[in-house]
Amino acid sequence: MNTPIVFCCHLRYRDVQQRPQRIAQILALKQPVIYVEEPWWPRGEERRYEKPPHLVVAYAKQHNIPGDLTFLTPVVPHQEVELPYVTPENEALSRSLVTEYLAHTGITEAVTWFYSPMMAGYYSGMVKERVVVHDKMDELSTFKGTPPILAERERELIDRADVMFTGGRTMFENARSRHPNCHRFDSGVDFEHFLAATLPQTAVPADLVGLPRPVFGYFGVIDERMDFEAIHALADAYPQGTVFLGGPVRKVDPADLPRSRNIVFAYDLDIARGVAPDEAGKLAYADLPRYLKGFDVALIPFSGQTEATRNLSPTKTPEYAAGCKPIISGAIPDVVSNWGDVVWVARTPEEYTQAAKEILESSSEERLKHAQERARENGWTTIVAGMLAQIEAVRPG
Repeated sequence: MNTPIVFCCHLRYRDVQQRPQRIAQILALKQPVIYVEEPWWPRGEERRYEKPPHLVVAYAKQHNIPGDLTFLTPVVPHQEVELPYVTPENEALSRSLVTEYLAHTGITEAVTWFYSPMMAGYYSGMVKERVVVHDKMDELSTFKGTPPILAERERELIDRADVMFTGGRTMFENARSRHPNCHRFDSGVDFEHFLAATLPQTAVPADLVGLPRPVFGYFGVIDERMDFEAIHALADAYPQGTVFLGGPVRKVDPADLPRSRNIVFAYDLDIARGVAPDEAGKLAYADLPRYLKGFDVALIPFSGQTEATRNLSPTKTPEYAAGCKPIISGAIPDVVSNWGDVVWVARTPEEYTQAAKEILESSSEERLKHAQERARENGWTTIVAGMLAQIEAVRPG
């Protein structure tokens, strides 16, 4: 399939490397992919240098990524209400900027692939849509600050979509009755990439070198889904060790992050280096195996008891497993059902510390080996091939 694909995603490409980014990269090896982000507007001091609305265009080669991949970010006038809500005026501006770019580059038809129902409200129909894909990686309606209109826009997107994908078992069970062509594709892993965490030549990053051990580590977005009580419990139980949290801070006031002498945030390290808050904490995808190698225990410290986490299928699970690290996770239903026999599941802060004790005081070699083999079977390339097969099945001849 050489038809261009227009991705519309609520995750900014450079923030993290999750499901949308990895799928876009693999697809771009075979056909043009246009990765369209939510609009951005100047904030704080940046408003002093505010420019007329325009489109920021970047290319894969600027990020050392192979493939025909282009990133579009509409820059619009400042608005007081935060994303994912966009004012009607800024929605119209964003659509106009992206539509003009597509026309200028000669893209008149495409597969349109939506992660965000909010964005489907203003980016739909910019070109002739050969196939409309709704890839539901998160239950966005449960996230902090979700506009009430999201539910209506999701209903509209489901009605319009030719095919629907879900990012895990729980979401699939909830969604399959809403769409007649719904398919489950769980989170995958770039197995060989994260296997590098097991290799002797892989160097641990300077941020981790010299930290007191054991190191309990996490990489990913730091937001309202995090179980800060569990993080505090681990830090208190192992005062001689370190809890390291690498990732950008989103939807959480940095002042509200758990603080202790042995809790280390990559965000804080970057702020001390003079990095702007919006960029602070980000870890390069190429460096994630290096960070993973520096962890003694890998964490997925999300509470499984909240609406925002009940439908998660974290990409971190197979990534950590590929690097052969013991994993402690909150009781997220998809983790429990898919990985519960190889991951240490913790429902309370006390269970986090008990799991840590078990991991550090006993051998878990066989358990780690089984987890690694399961990760090997869940590569992104295989997942994308399955998705493309479903798209081809509904694509007009």
